[in-house]
Amino acid sequence: MPWVKFKFLNNQGQVLILFVILLPVLLFGIFGTIIHFSTIYEKRKLTNIAELACNYALKESSKEKVRSIVMKNDAEIEKVDIKRKNQSVNITLEKEMSILFLNKKISVKASYECRKLEGKV
Repeated sequence: MPWVKFKFLNNQGQVLILFVILLPVLLFGIFGTIIHFSTIYEKRKLTNIAELACNYALKESSKEKVRSIVMKNDAEIEKVDIKRKNQSVNITLEKEMSILFLNKKISVKASYECRKLEGKV
C-alpha cells in the first residue's frame, strides 16, 4: 500500500508546533519549582535562626541582645517580634525575598516557641 507511506510523509511542521507549545509549559514548571523550593529554603533558614534566638532568649533577658543574634545570622530580616510569657518565649521573624529575575518580592515568615524546662532533665 504505497498511499499509506505518502500520507504520513508530510510531517515537517508538526514537531516545531509541538515544541513551541510545550516549551513555555516546561519553562513555567522549571521556574515555578525553583521559586517554590527557594521559599522553602528561606523559611527553613528563618526557622533555624528563630530557634537559635529563642534558646538564647531563655538565658538572656535583653531583647536587644536577642535581636543582635538574629541580625548576625541574617541581616536582611525586616521584622523581629519577641514575646515573653511566663516561662516561654515566642519569636517571629519576617523577611522579604526577591524572586530571581522578576521585580516581585515574597514575604517569608517563620515563628518558633520554646519553653524553659524546670526540674531534672
